[in-house]
Amino acid sequence: MKYPVFLKELALYVSRNNTGASIIRALYPRAINIPRTRSPLFGSIIMLSLTGRCQCSCAHCGASAYKDSGRPELSREEIQSIISKLGKMGAEEVYFLGGEPLMVPEVLKYISAASGLGMRTSLDTNGILLDGVMVSALRKAGLGKLRVSLDSPLEEEHDRQRGHKGLYKKVLAGIKNCLEEGLDCHISACATPSNLKDGRLRGMLDIADKLGVKTRLLSLISCGKLHSSDGEKLSGENVKLIRELLLPGRVYWELEPVDSPGAAFLCGYSMKKTCYISHFGVVQPCIYMPVSFGNLREEPLEAIAGRMWDSQNSFGHSPNGCPTNSRPFAAAFSRGLSDRGGKAVPYEQRASENSLAEWDGWASSYRDSADLLESFNDAGLAASADFSGKRVLDIGGGTGRFAGAIAAKAAHVTVADFSEGMLKEARGNLKNFSNVSFLLADIEKEKPAEGHYDLITAVSVMHHISKVDFAVENMKALLAPGGKIIIVDQVLHKNAAGVLEFMARLLFTLGPARCAGLLAGGLKGAALLRRHLDREEKFSLQDFKRRYEKLLPGAAIRPRYGIFAYLEWTK
Repeated sequence: MKYPVFLKELALYVSRNNTGASIIRALYPRAINIPRTRSPLFGSIIMLSLTGRCQCSCAHCGASAYKDSGRPELSREEIQSIISKLGKMGAEEVYFLGGEPLMVPEVLKYISAASGLGMRTSLDTNGILLDGVMVSALRKAGLGKLRVSLDSPLEEEHDRQRGHKGLYKKVLAGIKNCLEEGLDCHISACATPSNLKDGRLRGMLDIADKLGVKTRLLSLISCGKLHSSDGEKLSGENVKLIRELLLPGRVYWELEPVDSPGAAFLCGYSMKKTCYISHFGVVQPCIYMPVSFGNLREEPLEAIAGRMWDSQNSFGHSPNGCPTNSRPFAAAFSRGLSDRGGKAVPYEQRASENSLAEWDGWASSYRDSADLLESFNDAGLAASADFSGKRVLDIGGGTGRFAGAIAAKAAHVTVADFSEGMLKEARGNLKNFSNVSFLLADIEKEKPAEGHYDLITAVSVMHHISKVDFAVENMKALLAPGGKIIIVDQVLHKNAAGVLEFMARLLFTLGPARCAGLLAGGLKGAALLRRHLDREEKFSLQDFKRRYEKLLPGAAIRPRYGIFAYLEWTK
């Protein structure tokens, strides 16, 4: 489904400067929800990967993480069904990707089907199969736009980087074939610090000018083969040089509206516009944002996309390029991507930063800041389960605050933490309890103790854990038959009532003076607390449920005290 032309042109005009882009960014994601009540994918650009196969072996490949011989790729019937549903649900464009999509025998049928349903179509290719016959067939099938990759103005270098001798000549010949057929063709060129400096990027723009085609500038993104590589990071000066190359109607950066030095960069995900479907059915915001929201083989696309676009995130906007390169994204997902070899991380398994040095440095003032904020939870939590005579393992026990609340009832409490600084404080705070022991351990990396426990608690801890499955399996292994796991974490509050309940309980527990001092930053450690909270990942209650539903099947999960989620699971 397409927008009225005048509305689209108006939006493009307004978005070409930072002020206008801010207005669009604020209004569009809300306004788009109105037509999506009837057409769930209205106005969307669906990136559809047809295969992971490719004849090239590029060092900077963003799709390499999607090669997985252990799973079947989407079948012809599945892809045809997807395209049909996209048309019915109001998608604006189908953007065919790979691997190399032209290696798929049915690609022309897919393009024709999408075009016949009124959707725009585009396709990315390495150019190997772009001969005259293929170009003519693509145009007749209804392809609207084709982008072909060029890595260097030098033939030998391009072929070497792509791992395919003779490709440079095929790319140029393919572009000329497109021009002769009247098929809109753009060159995709990746900007790096080195080719910006030595003029090779300018050389690629010159080739595009001579051929009479547009150039789409790309930048290195921390995904695929580059997910854990420092590589050639673009500096602020590099970004400035990229912007200086932009030229209306000729050279654009990632998205066609970003075609002038002052044009604002708008991420399609933050605008609720893009959606990527891998050749395994995994749904992500974009091929360059390796975060999974589900698999359409397991649930309807409209449900996954709706959850994805409604997700609360702190990395959806970056004024200088792809948000996958941003610090907030790296903080939330880099550990998970590293653990998975670059493969997509489930959104609900993102994690807040977990710096050992920061925890050690905060330990001496933690009791006067974060512990105060958490302490109102203790009495209710201690009463929510029977700790009497039980062996308890408190994961991420910190300064021993919660252990102190239950030690008088429990048979024994083990305070486990990976911060020696925190455990030092805990030893001092709990020195009068003979039934408390202390364990230096990292639940993400090791089984923290031998023996079985009747209760394992993790209070405001698990949102820092990236290897959630590993940690939970450790906890289950340490639990005695009939024992319980209790997990409590802060979640997003979507209404004022939740915030008011939290504030009322905080005021009642701390008293007016300490509560005011904490909130105003006047207490010891308050500045560190504010910095910590500003960088915390924000989970919704639904995120919390999805995080644990497969790991702890049958767990009872409910909201608690306005801004917390409470989980209880019995072995």
